[in-house]
Amino acid sequence: MSNYHHKTLSELATMLRSGEVSSTELTGYFLSRIKQLDNSLNSFITVVEDQAMQQAADADKLLKKGGAGALTGVPMAHKDIFCTRGIRTSCGSKMLDSFISPYDATVVSKFKQAGAVTLGKTNMDEFAMGSSNETSFYGPVRNPWDLERVPGGSSGGSAAAVAARLAPASTGTDTGGSIRQPAALCGITGLKPTYGRISRHGLVAYGSSLDQIGPITTNVRDAALLLSVIAGHDDRDSTSVQEPVPDYVDSLSRDLSGLRIGISEEYFGEGLDEDVEITAFFNESESAPIATLLDRYDFESERVKLRYVDPNDEPALVDALGLSSEQLAEGIVRFTLESGESTSLSQFSEPDITNALLKLVKSTGKKVYFLTGHNERAIEGEALEECLL
Repeated sequence: MSNYHHKTLSELATMLRSGEVSSTELTGYFLSRIKQLDNSLNSFITVVEDQAMQQAADADKLLKKGGAGALTGVPMAHKDIFCTRGIRTSCGSKMLDSFISPYDATVVSKFKQAGAVTLGKTNMDEFAMGSSNETSFYGPVRNPWDLERVPGGSSGGSAAAVAARLAPASTGTDTGGSIRQPAALCGITGLKPTYGRISRHGLVAYGSSLDQIGPITTNVRDAALLLSVIAGHDDRDSTSVQEPVPDYVDSLSRDLSGLRIGISEEYFGEGLDEDVEITAFFNESESAPIATLLDRYDFESERVKLRYVDPNDEPALVDALGLSSEQLAEGIVRFTLESGESTSLSQFSEPDITNALLKLVKSTGKKVYFLTGHNERAIEGEALEECLL
């Protein structure tokens, strides 16, 4: 029996181009793994079996003609925050449970142009607001290494799917750690590129000035390959940078000898799990995993202290949390006003979000329904301020 799930995305791409395996066989293999294993993980919201098999058949025709691209025939998944033409885009929310996007996000379009096959859309914290993937309307995602533990979030479905080898790779989004944290908790590779490196067109925003898109894979080489495909300027996103896209895979061959790694002491305070402390850095044993790694690659290490900046002393300092909360509230209110449906905003009760709600709804004549605890309130126009403050 084939064990394609033990192969990296790069290896699978090579096998496809050499004719060792067909995309139809490979796609069917991963779809079978999803059917067999995902009931216990809940990493997928939507699986598009028929569409995936059609894309795979089209990829096989292209492979036979010798016109294959870097990812032709390779199956992968997308976080359910990207617009995908003809496929539900829910953002993990009941509010968008029946929303079918009429167009593809730029990232999705670029993967299609590279020949990738879409297996489905992965679970996530509702509207990407969460770090444990427990807030999804479709239920929590479980960590494949231990079903009693969380996979991290908000890209927890993508991370769990890749860690369980239900897909060779997936897309994710990161505002304040939503790629990096679940990748760490699931023992895989996740990358948040520089803001503007990848187009956000078609991404349902959490915090539009902070969100970024990145790959979630089993290894660094695969992440570099995917980044090479999706990076670049997009006229439909004014914040995407007009810079050439380097060969990220080629850059992996650089000599890193003498690289100095600084690790902040502030990350190793009271309450830190002993196993994490030993694995990460602050254990004096020369047999600690980090010590072995540093020695193998001739890295240097240094303990550092982070300088605390008081926003009161430096007013120009941007409050990222407050900014992201306001931008999230703007999106939630727009969805609510345009859809005419009620939604639970009990988890969005911070002062910054309340202020954003006031700005956006106070001047309208439409009703917006807020669930606060177990009480539902119909709030209209000027009454909003009185009810919420």
